[in-house]
Amino acid sequence: MTDVTGWFRHVPRWARTYGAAIGLIAAAVGAQIAVHDWIGNQIPFVFMTPSVLLAAVLLGRGPALLVVAAGAMNAILLYPPVGSWRVLATGNVLAVAIYAIFATAIAFYGGRLRFVTAQADQKLQATQADLRQQVDDLRRLHTLGETLVAAGADLEASMRAVLKQSLEFTAGECGFVAIRRPDGECLHALVHEGGENHLPPSLAAIAVDGGADTATILAALSSACRQAGFAGVHGAPLLNAAGRTMGLIVVKYLQPHELSQREIRLIETCASMGAAMLERSLARDVVIDQERRFTVALDSAVVPFNIVNPVLDADGRPVDMRFVYINPAGARLMNRPVAELIGRTFGEVLPSFWERPGLLERYATVLATREAMRFEIPSSANNPGSWFNVIISPVNGSLAIWFEDITQRKRQEREQAEADLRKDEFLATLAHELRNPLAPIRQGVRIARSASATEAQIRWSHEVIERQVKHMALLLDDLLDVSRISRGTLLLRRSNVELAGVMDAALEVARPHIEASNHHLDVHMPPSKVIVDLDPLRIAQVVGNLLSNAAKYTDPSGNITLAAGIRGDELVVHVADTGIGMTEEQMHQLFEMFAQAPAAIGRSQGGLGIGLALARNLVRLHGGDIEVHSAGIGHGSEFVVRLPGCVADVHDAAAVGETASS
Repeated sequence: MTDVTGWFRHVPRWARTYGAAIGLIAAAVGAQIAVHDWIGNQIPFVFMTPSVLLAAVLLGRGPALLVVAAGAMNAILLYPPVGSWRVLATGNVLAVAIYAIFATAIAFYGGRLRFVTAQADQKLQATQADLRQQVDDLRRLHTLGETLVAAGADLEASMRAVLKQSLEFTAGECGFVAIRRPDGECLHALVHEGGENHLPPSLAAIAVDGGADTATILAALSSACRQAGFAGVHGAPLLNAAGRTMGLIVVKYLQPHELSQREIRLIETCASMGAAMLERSLARDVVIDQERRFTVALDSAVVPFNIVNPVLDADGRPVDMRFVYINPAGARLMNRPVAELIGRTFGEVLPSFWERPGLLERYATVLATREAMRFEIPSSANNPGSWFNVIISPVNGSLAIWFEDITQRKRQEREQAEADLRKDEFLATLAHELRNPLAPIRQGVRIARSASATEAQIRWSHEVIERQVKHMALLLDDLLDVSRISRGTLLLRRSNVELAGVMDAALEVARPHIEASNHHLDVHMPPSKVIVDLDPLRIAQVVGNLLSNAAKYTDPSGNITLAAGIRGDELVVHVADTGIGMTEEQMHQLFEMFAQAPAAIGRSQGGLGIGLALARNLVRLHGGDIEVHSAGIGHGSEFVVRLPGCVADVHDAAAVGETASS
């Protein structure tokens, strides 16, 4: 059977066509003979006419005319005289003529119908083939799309899939995808199939965004490929949304190949899909890089920062905030590790956080109005005494919160306010201290000018005026000393003097205050003669000020101790009392200008509050410092003056102090 079929296919088409026509003739004659007994010779065309139509439609005009001729001959032979080539009856001749004309018309029009049908069939087949091709192309493109989606962030896998499909669509032997380098404008090969994975030097040197279009790039590539043995090259650009060239898909051929419109359309479609993946990958890289920089910046920031999501109740109102991000500085502020805070709420981490009146409402207002808000709040229980400037900004339904530590600023503001208050008090005290001596001076002047004044009254008035003027001079000297120190113009007059003489000068200044309150004074001095290098007037002023303060702030009959000793080349002076004492906060403020403890103001017995500040500055000018110690209110105080490097000589190595009482 296979042999017969193969032999039939080798028979010429005309032979097969006319053979089929002869078969139709034979079938029609056989049918005529079969029914001859019933119809006789009266209808000789009953089977030939349909055969003509079939031959015209199925086989064409030539075979149909052959059937027409056979039908005419068959009719002539059947008309009387039967078997003769002559037709005697006029009606029979007319019948044959009519048949011939009618059958010939059928042959011609049937052939035309066959031609039209054949053309329509060819077009239908071509259309079907084209549709099948398009469906297959769409299926491949759909498969490529699924592959690209599955590849996700793997740009190399995506571009390889695009290249493979482009080679299948265009029947290319090999090819590559080249993209612009992230750090420049030149191309570099990302993936390749069936060939080398590098660009020709002439192409790699072309700057994609330097004015070179696809035609220029392909021209350079075609020249390089011909040198490498390729006969043809085609490509499609990878364009971003702005129309800029991001890269190129290139297919190469060993034989000349002209792309069809379908192939051009398909490779451009593949290029569009690849460009979309490339642009998304580049955008993702930019976003990742920005997020990385943002995260690094936030993680390394010293300012606490966090992002929170609102926790809503059944009515959609925020009742708490949940951490979704917090930087290390914020975690340190909470005294918790970052991992322990993420996913937890403020209420869980800081149970008393929302107890501040109106705080939750502020967060809710930012969520509702989508407008940033700034305010100041004291710290939580984790950081007592601290203050923070809070900045809240809305971020896509979340809140970004900055906590700026303003504790130092708040402390400075408080200290500034206290300093202003002390300054006002100082000015008031200064006015009072300067005004008080004026009354006795005025009285003394009035008495001295009186004509009836006795010699004793005049002498008394002069003594009052001199005493009050000295008091005012001391006040002014203190003010001038403070001014000179602040301006850096106070000069020390250092000299080698005996320590005992300096301490005696200090005691002489303070002794009237001590004796007035009947205090018990203990003096401890080195048994040896100690020579010190310092300004004796200023150090006597410092120690005298400390002793006077001890006398002022110690109850009558209290104890005051002055002890001076040496440690190596350092002079150490202790002034202790059993007076009112002071708190830790008061000790921190004691050496500031115009500072006086509230409990001590009533005992100051006149003063500007600059004595201790002046004393510390004088000691620091000598390279030393003053310390103060107190066990608290009612437990007395102790001041320690340290003057390193001022001991010039000790006549006796023994440094054991002895006690003198007065």
